[in-house]
Amino acid sequence: MGPGFRFIASCACAALLCAPVARAQRASVVVAPIPDILAGNVVSVRWSVTNTGREPRSFGVGAEIRRGGVLLADLGTRSTPKLAPGASAHGSFVHRLPTWWSGDVHVARAAVWSAAPCSSQWLGSGERMFTVEPLRPAMTGLIAYHTYREYLARPADADDGHIFIWHLPAGPLRNLTAGLAVENALNPRFSPDGSHVIFTALPSGVVPPDAPRDYESIGSHLELYAYDLARGTLTRLTHNDVADEDAEYSPDGQRIVFKRAGQVWMMTADGSAASAITSPGPEQSGPRFSPDGSSIVYWQGDGARADVWRMALDGSRTAPLASATGLQEYYPVYRDAQTVLYSRWESASDRHDDLYAHSLSSGATQRLSLGLVGVEDADPFAIDASFVGFSSTRRGESYDLYVGSPASGDAYPVGTASPALQELGGTYSPHAHARALELVSPGASVERAGGRVLDVTIAAYSDGAAWTGASPRIVLEGPARLEYANLRDDGTGADLAANDGLYSATLLLPVTPGTYRAHAAATSDDETARQEIRSASALWTVTGVTAAQPSEPIGSLAFGPTRDNSNPPAGPDVREIQRGPRTLRSVASRVAPTTPRGGW
Repeated sequence: MGPGFRFIASCACAALLCAPVARAQRASVVVAPIPDILAGNVVSVRWSVTNTGREPRSFGVGAEIRRGGVLLADLGTRSTPKLAPGASAHGSFVHRLPTWWSGDVHVARAAVWSAAPCSSQWLGSGERMFTVEPLRPAMTGLIAYHTYREYLARPADADDGHIFIWHLPAGPLRNLTAGLAVENALNPRFSPDGSHVIFTALPSGVVPPDAPRDYESIGSHLELYAYDLARGTLTRLTHNDVADEDAEYSPDGQRIVFKRAGQVWMMTADGSAASAITSPGPEQSGPRFSPDGSSIVYWQGDGARADVWRMALDGSRTAPLASATGLQEYYPVYRDAQTVLYSRWESASDRHDDLYAHSLSSGATQRLSLGLVGVEDADPFAIDASFVGFSSTRRGESYDLYVGSPASGDAYPVGTASPALQELGGTYSPHAHARALELVSPGASVERAGGRVLDVTIAAYSDGAAWTGASPRIVLEGPARLEYANLRDDGTGADLAANDGLYSATLLLPVTPGTYRAHAAATSDDETARQEIRSASALWTVTGVTAAQPSEPIGSLAFGPTRDNSNPPAGPDVREIQRGPRTLRSVASRVAPTTPRGGW
């Protein structure tokens, strides 16, 4: 390393800027090659110092690790034994790499002094580059977050101002909003079933090219959008001239809480029936549901007057949850039913954000062990009982996304879009795949006589494409509960084409009259998460069966009193169902209807 090498040593000197000059005291230092290493492991920085001067003497040696211009680790100092001219000494510094180091080229540097480091003449330095491979936590699911270079600024590149989704544990990384008619997308949140992402954004083209790009000038154009991950479609939820922000789904996925013009509002998941649930006053931001959906937390005010509040949705109580005097406390989120995470200044004089947890049962507040002194650790989000997510500037000046263990203090990096962009607003879903079902036919309202047949088709979606390999069922709930299985997507029977995600069957309706609520259902086995996917419901009305009902042959199925039920035809799979005065027999054939499981 040439003149100007800056070495920060443990002997408490802040920096030493110097250049070697001609003198009798001379030495060189070489750093041995360092293989690529996995974060969390121990790196050995091996050095060799040679006395290139004319006099025997000992030397001081120090080492550090940097990434770019950022000092990451001061490895300390050593002294060599007295070396004759031309003689060499060897040694090493060892350092356990934090789990959050990764993804970049790092530089190990060693420097040699004429005597004690920092208090003698600097004689030279050597360096060696090496790569730290990321250590991924043992977890699955998706993490979404937003990026920007500057808040609401005109995007500087293709990654600026977008929502990204990282597939745990090792990728890939997806730019969700690329190509959509939105700009400056912010603050994503997954729906509970992982099928949708709701976020804030500017509609494309709504901001004039010469308009100032600040919140006061264009914030009123911010709207809420929902992206259907299963179907690959975007829906705009709000249309007005006030800022709509900070949206989150309720635990049942039926409601959305959000910030509108400085108050907390609520609406249904389709964007209708919006109403304020807090009163005007200091600005209220970032509402988040409790796991049972009975309350929300949010922050009120800004700067040193920002405090975390909790409100029961039935209006029975509203009270501050974290209100330390002179400290900014904001971005609260429930980790579980009894714990609220949030960001807080270290102190009134040290305004770096750090991560805190408040216990609802004990009232105690504690700093999470994940935080580092002198950096920003902010925007916490819940993952599971072992991990939380957050954004941090620990690798430089911009925010990067991490998941960490509060128990061990270890943090792990999430795949990044660009090291130059801020990565904030993280959210987690345990579901690695987004899936949905839709009852395509018949329509939302059906009336049919009991004991008749009905052709049914459902559409199954997965990650924006057809969900092939699903095993959907039709469920009827009414005077009795019935399930019809064996819907097909193979182009046979009632199905028209194979592997198109449209599952079809001919169903035999129950004979018990009444109104039935029908929906499609299927089990999604999703890496380590398993859930039941169901469609929206339709109302099917089954009318009574009369003795005068004529025969209706369909394939090898026949109904009505003209059928001789005393002598069933020979053949396989004959099923007899006795209800009242009638006996129905169904003989399986190529187009035999699907019969239900459960009572009729």
